Amino acid sequence: MSLLVVWCAVRVVLSSHYNTSHASLKVSKQFKNIIQTSNVIQYDVELEVSGILDGGSSSTLSVADRLTELKTVEHNWAHLKFRAIYTTTKPWSRLWELFGGVLAFGTAGQLDVVTGLSFTELPSVVRGTEPRTWEHRDMGVNIRDFGMEPSQDLAVLVVIPSVIG
Repeated sequence: MSLLVVWCAVRVVLSSHYNTSHASLKVSKQFKNIIQTSNVIQYDVELEVSGILDGGSSSTLSVADRLTELKTVEHNWAHLKFRAIYTTTKPWSRLWELFGGVLAFGTAGQLDVVTGLSFTELPSVVRGTEPRTWEHRDMGVNIRDFGMEPSQDLAVLVVIPSVIG
């Protein structure tokens, strides 16, 4: 059985439910042996089971190293064992958001009204990133709430209308 045939068979099996793909390892000793000796197939299986997308060509790691890293990350999450801990202080604010690796807080203007936002991109040992912070001190509006989507460079503000007169 060629590696390509096994890889295609694995892709078909992976498109089905996980229990089916796990049971398919029992179909043939040769099939199981090829899967267990192929880092490419094991990596595809682990990605599929984990629901994670491959980093693509941007990764400088070999498939074997990516497989090892994926297994390490999955193990660490399952056991809440982290490679590093980053501690930050929470400023006074009733508004905060944690999404997409970015922690944001509302910042107070006059009379404790939130008029700005402070952002911290959290560090990642896996991605090799350091913490990065930036702030918009006074956005010219009173902020009631906000949401963000860091991958789109997007922040949405819900403002409190100002009363004139």
